[in-house]
Amino acid sequence: ASSEDTVLPQTQVQQPASFIPGDVVVVDPDTAITPGTIVAAVVKEVDVELEVPMLVLRHIHFRSPILGTPPFELVPASPAWPSLLIRKRGQGYLLGAVAMDFRRTGRR
Repeated sequence: ASSEDTVLPQTQVQQPASFIPGDVVVVDPDTAITPGTIVAAVVKEVDVELEVPMLVLRHIHFRSPILGTPPFELVPASPAWPSLLIRKRGQGYLLGAVAMDFRRTGRR
């Protein structure tokens, strides 16, 4: 990382409002996803079908005995955003676990 970047380990990324515009997030599709992990997911449908799939970064809460399969809930760190319940296959899918977050600090 350059001197303008700060690397935040995942434990710091989980704080409320941790992602801001301009952050670069590294997603690892091979990391095991466990309850509470911050994940990147593509959501195609929630209560209605979305015109364009939406990429979200949320904590995952499983409602299925098979981890990574619906139903699961995508819970934001900030209460300003809604939780998203993925009830069945086709409504959305997981890309992987958030491994790192790079934030521009503005220092040169």
